[in-house]
Amino acid sequence: MTVSPRRRFALVGAGSDAGWYLVVGDGRDHRLIQEPVLTKLSVGCEVLTCTVEERNLFSAATGWQDGCRLWSVTYDGEEIPGQVATEGDLPFAFAGIHRDFTAKAQAEDAGDLLLDPLFEIAVELVRHATGYRPDQPNPGFDGRFVLLEAINPTLWQRLFGG
Repeated sequence: MTVSPRRRFALVGAGSDAGWYLVVGDGRDHRLIQEPVLTKLSVGCEVLTCTVEERNLFSAATGWQDGCRLWSVTYDGEEIPGQVATEGDLPFAFAGIHRDFTAKAQAEDAGDLLLDPLFEIAVELVRHATGYRPDQPNPGFDGRFVLLEAINPTLWQRLFGG
């Protein structure tokens, strides 16, 4: 079954031409992006998360490898507008992305923008690594999304506790 990632399903997934496997879920509290799951899921591989909630001006990205969170970038425009919180050993691309979006936020016409440019930093960091952005065409992923919910429920419960 092929579905659009923009439809509201529990989880859909797609492989990319660059070797990433993307899983799209709904909500920043989804159990798939909670620490216990990511600790298990990242053993032996690299996992990136990206959370986007435009209505709450919230975006976040994390990088995991071998069961450990390596870094995180969070923007919470409702709680702490104008600040990007970071932790860990950030990817090399972060410095340039942060510089570019901070300059946009400080530009004279920044007040005319729909979203604070700092909101974009986490999203752009993941796009830089994977080639995927939820608000743009993604030729490396498009047309390949499948519903994941029904795949091997026993394995799903063992991995994700549900």
